[in-house]
Amino acid sequence: MYIKKLTFLGLFLISISGAIAQSGPVGWAAANGGTTGGQGGEVVTPTSRNEFAAFCASIDPLIIKIEDTLELILYERISVNANKTIIGATTNAMLRYGGLEINGRNVIIRNLIISDSYDGDWDGKTNSTDAITIQSENVWVDHCLLATSADGLLDVRSSSASNIGNYVTVSYTRFMDHNKVSLIGSSDNSTQDRDHLKVTFHHCWFDGTVDKGLNQRLPRIRYGDIHLYNNYFEDVASYCILARLESDVVVERNYFRNSLNPHSLDDFGLGVKDPELVAIDNIYEYSSSDQKTNGTAFNPSDFYDYSVDSTRLIPAIVMNEAGPFNKSTNTDPIAVEDRYLLEVGDHSFDMDVIENDTDEDGDQLFLAGIKNKPEGVILIRFNKLRYIGGFDPLTPDTVVYQLVDTHGGYSEGLLIVDFAELSSVNTKLIKDEIDIYPNPAQNKFTIEFDNNDLQVENISLIDVNGSQVHFSAHESGQNKINIQTKNLPAGIYFVSIPTSKGIMIKKIQITK
Repeated sequence: MYIKKLTFLGLFLISISGAIAQSGPVGWAAANGGTTGGQGGEVVTPTSRNEFAAFCASIDPLIIKIEDTLELILYERISVNANKTIIGATTNAMLRYGGLEINGRNVIIRNLIISDSYDGDWDGKTNSTDAITIQSENVWVDHCLLATSADGLLDVRSSSASNIGNYVTVSYTRFMDHNKVSLIGSSDNSTQDRDHLKVTFHHCWFDGTVDKGLNQRLPRIRYGDIHLYNNYFEDVASYCILARLESDVVVERNYFRNSLNPHSLDDFGLGVKDPELVAIDNIYEYSSSDQKTNGTAFNPSDFYDYSVDSTRLIPAIVMNEAGPFNKSTNTDPIAVEDRYLLEVGDHSFDMDVIENDTDEDGDQLFLAGIKNKPEGVILIRFNKLRYIGGFDPLTPDTVVYQLVDTHGGYSEGLLIVDFAELSSVNTKLIKDEIDIYPNPAQNKFTIEFDNNDLQVENISLIDVNGSQVHFSAHESGQNKINIQTKNLPAGIYFVSIPTSKGIMIKKIQITK
């Protein structure tokens, strides 16, 4: 069953304990009897590489907890047997210098960083070590960070006719700093892969902003039935999704930003059937070239239940949740108000709106998206905002941007765009002569005027969608006005006050 989700604020409150308590995977790993890993087995904590390898090779179900960093032998691939859960016990749990090769069925990998086996060969042909290689069925990779490996970051393939990757879900995982990210099906000649290689990717961050970036194979697919939904692709240099030999691919409600060739197809006429790819309600921002489709692929809801988030919310959701679990002690960033004066004859500008925003935890801040519907066109590139006008302004424009710290912290910032042709605008004087308090407010807030010559006639309260939710007339000589907000939903609003010196727009937060 397919369910559409539109909720937003609650998606940023996940903690380590809450994430571990999730009942299981969504997607292909939930099919074929489901994926439970080492459930019911002994909980073990390896203190060395040798202990870890022995636990992974055990024939018993185990929950293997990784604390801090385990260093593997350079380029080695630790074989993982059936019925294992490998989970980071902390937010910085890490496997370095090698990778995991999943050869047994029913395996879960969660809350883990796997990195640092990169050998300097950007083409990945010197050593064949992937961060994770999956060549068995019912595997769930969740809340991991995969980067800088020798070959791929996550490959799903076959090693023999009886050992084939299948019924796999990759969720809330961050991929970065790599060339060939994910290969599904390793060879045209592996015809045993037909009717296998069923993989779901959801809420993953393909992050090309770090170091050498991301280049290709996000993923590249042969034979498989692949469902990608609610993923965020950012700054991909070559191509994202490539449907090749006999594959069926569903690309649903993903967000592509500053990425080349979001999805394309190849190998027509080479297999017993042509590749098929359908694209459903994706957003392409600064993302050009191939957005190809063909055929009908398959309907994922015929095989498993899942729900989708609104595409426009995906950058904020995914950037704050993909990767290792968030600390419950994380604090929200603080966004400050910005203003920009667009001169006569200018139609656009670029601005680093988060330059003055702060985060108590010292986390890196990211501009995730635009919450409201400004008059101008807003684009985000390289963590900066581009504003494009091209209309005849009657009032200043407002832009509400979403700010995340990638660890669950969320805030909304305000950019006010003033226009030089609105000669009455004098924002500095207005700000000095009008005070709004308290902010945040709960049941009411007060507007106080220090100058009776402002000739204020009315006051409007506007929500982030541009709808007026309150209107008050202002009587001459009235120095103080109370605005009741107890019946308004919590959220960000704007106070708009036309005066004889121009229009003041002020952000106010209503809490409950």
